[in-house]
Amino acid sequence: MIGGAGDIDFGLSSDDEDPPETLPTPGSAHLVIEDKCDALFFSAEWSILATVGKHVLAKSTPRGSTHMGPFIKRWTRQVIRSNKARLRRLGVDVEATYLSWGGVLEDLDD
Repeated sequence: MIGGAGDIDFGLSSDDEDPPETLPTPGSAHLVIEDKCDALFFSAEWSILATVGKHVLAKSTPRGSTHMGPFIKRWTRQVIRSNKARLRRLGVDVEATYLSWGGVLEDLDD
């Protein structure tokens, strides 16, 4: 006779706990901005993609040509301002990153 579900040990118990979450140190992760090209059959579209490791923070609306440097900088600063708490949790040094994209630290004040 085949045993019931109560006979199966899945290795799970109520004593198992997830390890406590620790915040990464500032500067241990980096914000990556890429003007990504998506090749289509007869054309292509470009979108700016903001990532930290495997986490996608934001993606711009696709357009038919590459983005210009000043636009990418403005877009990136807006992404940083909008996601500063999440960026900190991911280990990004928000202030240094914002300054590197031409921002003014007073813009980050809540």
